Amino acid sequence: MDNRVILLFYKLRFLIFYTIIGFISLMVENIIRINLIKYFDTNFLLSNIFSISASIAVAYILNVNFNFKVPKERIKISLFYFTVISIFSCIVQFTFSYVVDIEFFQNRFQISGALFLIAYFLHRRYTFKNYQKIGVAIHLNKSNNVLEIFNKVKNFPDFIHIDLIDETYNSENISIDIEMLNKIRELWPQKKLQIHLMSKNPNFWISQLPKSRNTEVFFHYDENVNIEKISSLILSKNFIPGVVLHNQMSESQISKLMNLFSNFMVLCVGKAGFSGQVFQNKYSDLINKLIKISEQVNDVKITLDGGITPKIASKFNVQEVVSASSILNDEDSKKQIINFQTSQKYQDSEQ
Repeated sequence: MDNRVILLFYKLRFLIFYTIIGFISLMVENIIRINLIKYFDTNFLLSNIFSISASIAVAYILNVNFNFKVPKERIKISLFYFTVISIFSCIVQFTFSYVVDIEFFQNRFQISGALFLIAYFLHRRYTFKNYQKIGVAIHLNKSNNVLEIFNKVKNFPDFIHIDLIDETYNSENISIDIEMLNKIRELWPQKKLQIHLMSKNPNFWISQLPKSRNTEVFFHYDENVNIEKISSLILSKNFIPGVVLHNQMSESQISKLMNLFSNFMVLCVGKAGFSGQVFQNKYSDLINKLIKISEQVNDVKITLDGGITPKIASKFNVQEVVSASSILNDEDSKKQIINFQTSQKYQDSEQ
């Protein structure tokens, strides 16, 4: 299939599935209404209340299972939002039918089709807002052929994660070819760049980074460095600062950091600077602490990096995940990116 067709489907997949599910739920509503009136002699009001309620329930169940990924802890609130927005949508549609003087239930499909985008955007904003973005990781060294990676993934990643590694973190995989950043930006002009500094001297590398719009710069948290000074330097370059956590921390330590930063990354492997490592379960506690505390603070973003697969990504209610080997070593890298985005929230088999 033409890559452009696949990419278009990928970009519109939520809307496409939402439309199909909406059509199915309206069919369910119509069948229930007709049968309640025809065979059970149910009065008009009750038959409509029951059929619309069933339609909303079917739409929610299908969207949660086949379209949007909803973490367990958001099931109740997402159901509440879905119900309220769906009822609001029905009221808007009914009002519209009254204004244009057409019978609501006889023209249910046409009216819903004309106005469904209102409900869709409200659901994306409130009900299913936990859309998890996926970034492909690139090391700044010659062993990472940027053009080859681009040909594998095209524009399917939501963002590009860039690992800059010097000898202070990993002398076996030095990745400091800053010139590669220009090539990366050239190939992905519209994508966010997420630069992960693995260095004991982050200030030096921050000062070397070329100007680039829509760019985040993450550095590793260290109690012995002035993190506010580093953050200020990042901001002075018009980048968005972020901090990487790689060791266990108490909730009070994390809370203090959240007073300074809204961008967090957890490196989930044993040794920084190597690709192809396995996710270490010991970091689950740190991730869950971050998630718990972030729920009390507005606009905190959490990114997971290291050993991430679609199954592991689905376990955590975070905004972004990063992968290199899981994507680039797959026979179909584009499909694997889609697996990260559209796979079932809870899977039985490892991916």
